[in-house]
Amino acid sequence: MNRILLVSCLCWLSASSVFSQIFMKIEPLPGGDSWGVFLKACSDLEPSNNTITGSGQVTIHFDKGLSFTNFTSHAGTWQVNATVTAPNEAPGKVYVSVGFITDNPKIIYHPDYETLLFSFKLTGAGQAQPKLLENGVDPFDQLPNSLNTNPGNELSAIDFGVSPTGFYYFSGIYGDEQVECAPTVPQDTTVSNPQDSTVVTPPDSTGQTGTTTNIFDLEQSASIFKVSPNPAYDWVSVIFLETEKHGGLIRLWSSNGSEMGTLSRGRNEILRLNLEGLPAGLYFITYELDGKLVQRERLVKQ
Repeated sequence: MNRILLVSCLCWLSASSVFSQIFMKIEPLPGGDSWGVFLKACSDLEPSNNTITGSGQVTIHFDKGLSFTNFTSHAGTWQVNATVTAPNEAPGKVYVSVGFITDNPKIIYHPDYETLLFSFKLTGAGQAQPKLLENGVDPFDQLPNSLNTNPGNELSAIDFGVSPTGFYYFSGIYGDEQVECAPTVPQDTTVSNPQDSTVVTPPDSTGQTGTTTNIFDLEQSASIFKVSPNPAYDWVSVIFLETEKHGGLIRLWSSNGSEMGTLSRGRNEILRLNLEGLPAGLYFITYELDGKLVQRERLVKQ
């Protein structure tokens, strides 16, 4: 069985068509012994049902002496990634970073109501008033920090159901008031990977290089391949389920629809994609056959 390596694209263009903001807060739940982290969209956001959450992290801090227990996901699947006790920058605090895994149950973005992402309890001696870390303000939110960790709050989602395509990002912490959308101007940002500067775009089975494809054009996706593992870290395999047909192109895309690399399938049953050097977040893998885009799959890079 042949396997082909896709060298990750190191330089891509991030062109945002729509910028809107999403906010989070932490507050006690009814009963007084549990806390919840909530999400709310800014006031002018009108998301569709085709909004997909791609990546996220929430960092909570509280007094040393308390224990973080009874963690429960409510919207999306989350897990505790790191617990830091008494770092040099804040010796009286404990920091817990919770990472997004999958969009199941689906996270709902709406300006008129809040979505509970996850809940937890604090037990032990100390003042039980947890707070969300303030990005760029908290003394532990610096790189490098004393423990070489990466705390902070982040959430990103893409909406395929609006035109132009919506890109929604974490923008801050809110209280009980309505959150207003700050005016933004779409801009192009070039991001480079210093480790390499090669983009691999092999010819297809006919010897011709592929033409540019818009991943948002696909209305109905086939089931010709699957992606494993997903979420992925350094490598991901594209495994073809349909073995009677051959040829076609596999493409890797960033979440905003910028092409990052192309591979010819040929007669291979498995293609391996190298994700080393790519930032964590949401990506897409597409398959083109006979000049048509036939399948699109979401890929989460951790």
